[in-house]
Amino acid sequence: MLRHRPALIGKAVRAPAIGFGTAIAITFACALVSSRLGWIDAGVLTGHREVKFIVKPDKWSFIVALLAGAAGVLSITAGMSSALVGVFISVTRVPAAGYASLALALGTWEDVGGSALHLAVNITGMILADTLTLLLQRLLWSRYGLSAPLTHREQARHAQPPLKS
Repeated sequence: MLRHRPALIGKAVRAPAIGFGTAIAITFACALVSSRLGWIDAGVLTGHREVKFIVKPDKWSFIVALLAGAAGVLSITAGMSSALVGVFISVTRVPAAGYASLALALGTWEDVGGSALHLAVNITGMILADTLTLLLQRLLWSRYGLSAPLTHREQARHAQPPLKS
């Protein structure tokens, strides 16, 4: 889809970067204000062991990111994108970004590093899965004489003009 349109790569990188940057900044600001008001402290992070996987990424973090990336590409290229796929993809990134901004506001630097690493592992895994899935699709489509699904713009270009009455 990006062939012959490299400017789309910039847009594809910029949109989530701005969105996540904004979300992280808002979460950081809310956590900082809450901390200054005494509503939360660093204990909120250390008291919940069930979310510690966020600051300690492992092979499963990477595997989930690969699966989310492949699912996203397959849903888009099959023209069957759904909210469920968006949720699946968000589950890999949102907790790490939120935890990092909360840890940053509370000054728990080890947690900031761990959750930032988790976010990096997820993004790397998704980019790798996206790229490999698209390359595999292209290989299989060309090998079996299939054509890639048309984009919305291509569909509109190929649509029949309305009949004149």
